[in-house]
Amino acid sequence: MARKRISSAASATAEEAPALLPSPKALFGANEEDIEVLMAASTALTDGLERIGREWIGLTRESLAYTAAAGIAMLDAATLADFASLAGSYASGVVERSTSGTVRMIELGLALAGEVSAPLASRLESAIEETP
Repeated sequence: MARKRISSAASATAEEAPALLPSPKALFGANEEDIEVLMAASTALTDGLERIGREWIGLTRESLAYTAAAGIAMLDAATLADFASLAGSYASGVVERSTSGTVRMIELGLALAGEVSAPLASRLESAIEETP
């Protein structure tokens, strides 16, 4: 009995006409220019996050390769002094890579903020000029 109810309910919703999206005016008084600006900002955000993700993956791969090479070199160390020297070099390399990676991520984040805010700021400026 429950199956018939589910299938009849599903067929009833399938037969209904799809709801149309409300006009831009219904969205808090937005007009086509506002929607276009929001879409441009959204596209810039998506593209920027993709760039940040790719950079993050590249930094992670680089770090893993560096760590693996350092581990192999430490396993091949002939003396304790060689091992300590390699460990010290590895530690300083990790700090350098972390610092440069952080700087690169900050640069990408700032660039992303500028790309996303540019269309919004230009629309805001034009809206202020239009206001009587």
